[in-house]
Amino acid sequence: MRLDALKVYRRINEDYTRYLKTIYYFRDSELRSQFWKALAAPDFLIRGPILEATLPFRLGRSIHQMIQDGGLHPGFRLLCSNALPLEAVAQSLSG
Repeated sequence: MRLDALKVYRRINEDYTRYLKTIYYFRDSELRSQFWKALAAPDFLIRGPILEATLPFRLGRSIHQMIQDGGLHPGFRLLCSNALPLEAVAQSLSG
């Protein structure tokens, strides 16, 4: 699944603008008009998208290995589950 950062940025901006127009619906038509005009100004609500290129994570040690090495407290085993296996090695985001 690919992420289109510009599409997501536009969607967030549109959804948030629509939300603000709903929650702050001013009875005074002039005030409401000025508010909506301000919301329509470029970069008024959000700036972006901001993208950052990062290197993939290095393969690391398993939780079990880090407990054995003394880097993690043995009680950390209690947090392990199928979602966070004791023996799994940390994988890179790219793989």
